[in-house]
Amino acid sequence: MVAGVVLDVPRKELDALRKRFARRNRYAINVEVHEIVFANAVELWHDIRDRSPVDTGNYRDSWELIYSGLDALVITFEEYAMRLEYGFVGVDSLGRHYAQSGQPHITPSYWEARERMRKDMADLAERIVDGKL
Repeated sequence: MVAGVVLDVPRKELDALRKRFARRNRYAINVEVHEIVFANAVELWHDIRDRSPVDTGNYRDSWELIYSGLDALVITFEEYAMRLEYGFVGVDSLGRHYAQSGQPHITPSYWEARERMRKDMADLAERIVDGKL
């Protein structure tokens, strides 16, 4: 099982921004957008790791950041990630009974990163409109 979150810039919104400000420096806009995505992805990666429950540290250390231009993926391949995030009540595959409460660390980190990225993109759009880019 894989757990992770994706931060990306909707292509339609980026294309609309580029068209609206065609006479502006497209290269500078692209650089700014890439920097926003990367900075927010790194912040998300740190937040998830910082909030991860720690027993041995293996789970916390398993989180990876994969960055590719306008997309960033923060991911872990640990099978018990969702159990830690949401909890688990019932019998596992070995017959053990659990009533484990969740310790949300992925979801809150994602929503905070999403809001930061929206704010950063709005600030960028404002700088473009004001002619500061």
